[in-house]
Amino acid sequence: MIAGVAFRLVYLALVRVLSWLALLARSDAAKDVEILTLRHEVAVLRRTNARPMATWLDRVADGTVDGVKRALSSGSDQLSAARLFRGARRGRPAGPGRSDAPRTGPGHPSAAAPTP
Repeated sequence: MIAGVAFRLVYLALVRVLSWLALLARSDAAKDVEILTLRHEVAVLRRTNARPMATWLDRVADGTVDGVKRALSSGSDQLSAARLFRGARRGRPAGPGRSDAPRTGPGHPSAAAPTP
């Protein structure tokens, strides 16, 4: 296994050195043509692959993150890191919309059942 890895390393090093030598042998005009061709290829690929459309959930998440960052950076009393994690300090889940009500349903033991 080590011999295989060593062979691959030597092969990759040799390929890299030979590509550098080939680049040195090229004229400046050939290099310019290659750069222009690659730029054109990138431009075509950017045109054909449109950006993915943002969903409503993406926009809500972006707005929430921006609001939290703005509130934390301005030092306002409306929102602070201590206020965000206040519930977690008391042993409750933190965050908006979380309640202290016991969970019920499949996978959650009933609140009235005694624990052994």
